[in-house]
Amino acid sequence: MSAPTSRPRVLIIGSGFGGLFAAKKLKKADVDITLIAKTSHHLFQPLLYQVATGILSPGEVAPATREILQARQRRGRIRRCD
Repeated sequence: MSAPTSRPRVLIIGSGFGGLFAAKKLKKADVDITLIAKTSHHLFQPLLYQVATGILSPGEVAPATREILQARQRRGRIRRCD
């Protein structure tokens, strides 16, 4: 647990295109960002056939989120509570 801060905190749920672009855009802002995703990688599904045919390696279509953002990531799931 980190020490309390007066900086605004931003929670980004998911490491799809929207989550990654939001995190990259906010990286230079004066905010604390937490990204929660159920996987540790970003899968670009349109290129999966090229992995199956041996043209690309799995790492080329599913890079680790921490490599894309050059930051730590928390893995988890968000559950709706009624």
